[in-house]
Amino acid sequence: MHARYAPVEVKVSYGARVGCSLAIGIPLVVAFLALLSVHYLGDWFRDPNTGPPCTLMMTGAFRCSDKTSGSSTLYLWTVKQAGTYSVTVMSPGKGAPGRTLAVAKAESTAETRSGSSGQPVTHTVQMSPGSHTISVSDTVPRPGGAPFTLVVTRQGGGGQAEDEKPFPVPVVAVLALGLVFLYIPTLLLTEKKRIPASIGPGGVTMRNGAVLPWTEYQGCVVLHQRTRGGQQIEIGVRLLFARGMALIRYRPITNLAELGWIIESLKQRRNPWGAP
Repeated sequence: MHARYAPVEVKVSYGARVGCSLAIGIPLVVAFLALLSVHYLGDWFRDPNTGPPCTLMMTGAFRCSDKTSGSSTLYLWTVKQAGTYSVTVMSPGKGAPGRTLAVAKAESTAETRSGSSGQPVTHTVQMSPGSHTISVSDTVPRPGGAPFTLVVTRQGGGGQAEDEKPFPVPVVAVLALGLVFLYIPTLLLTEKKRIPASIGPGGVTMRNGAVLPWTEYQGCVVLHQRTRGGQQIEIGVRLLFARGMALIRYRPITNLAELGWIIESLKQRRNPWGAP
């Protein structure tokens, strides 16, 4: 059969597009894994007796580190779940000063506990929901203050109260990144299924074996894309049939020159092999 009357295969390759995706994605993955390693492995190198900086307003169960200043360091402590709480102040390092720990329930007098130099001070107290205060001071004040770590746990509730569980940011980030990289091959696979396997005298043969005959051809829609400079460029055509649709997107097609005369006929709503 003369080549003019033989079906023309539509050859596609996504190597360049996948390569661009990998070129963008791999550095992002490496950076993300580095951040994730710092997030988790940082605990190996961090002093277990320290925590993030304390704030003036604390909630539930927590661990934080601070430094005394003046006569005492005061925190507003909000309790959401009633229960028995253990409040501990730890003094890291040798020669740390003795501490005085005071916990004041809402509308009541503070209950204090004191400890000797460098020793942790713990106060176990039954708390009800509301706003309370925690005060930490040095038994013998030092110029510039001295560091300490404040730890609050709820008995029966583990290291953190149930309403204070941290949001699993790393887990969500891993899932989001996975979805992004699953989306790219899924998108390419979906596009490939819409691109025909071949175009011949009988019609368009799709990759699943379905044939869209020329007798049902209704025309085509030229697809355009706007560049950053505002220019409209032609990126493909969508072939419309009575019982289906075929996509010819120029970028992944490797034998576009071989298909040129066919595409021009289709854009003129003509059967490339003659009248239907």
